[in-house]
Amino acid sequence: MLSVLGFWNQDYFLGSLFVQRIILTPATLNAYHIDFFSKSANYYWSNSKLTLGLLEPAYSLGSANIIGLEYFGNDNMSANTGWIGSGFAQAGYVGVFFYSIIISALISFLEQYTKTLGRPTVVALFIIPMVTIITSSDLTDMLLTHGLVFSILLLIYFPSKA
Repeated sequence: MLSVLGFWNQDYFLGSLFVQRIILTPATLNAYHIDFFSKSANYYWSNSKLTLGLLEPAYSLGSANIIGLEYFGNDNMSANTGWIGSGFAQAGYVGVFFYSIIISALISFLEQYTKTLGRPTVVALFIIPMVTIITSSDLTDMLLTHGLVFSILLLIYFPSKA
């Protein structure tokens, strides 16, 4: 909306800033992840708490920092990506497929709760986590540290509309 207002007021910097950040940057970072990890070793969740340290990490840096180093020349840059890029970094096409199944199950789960709690309640609880999964965070990070599990538990125990 701010982008449209920026273009309407002929403030092209403001308008293009939001378009670039919302549309172009996530797509570019996904492409960088796919390009790099199609030629290099995948993580297979070795840097995640899910594997309990049983797998040796393929790299000393996280995938976002590796992309920052390879494509932007700065290993302190964290080129975060959404479920496509992070799924590909974890396990290639299998990782993307696996993440898409989990996200589909989550969306189906949320759709069931819209029938009892109403769409506005479910959207209010999950709009930010869902946008974050799509644009800028690994799915496992969202589950463990970004509050997705807490939001799901909150939804389950939320009193239904009678």
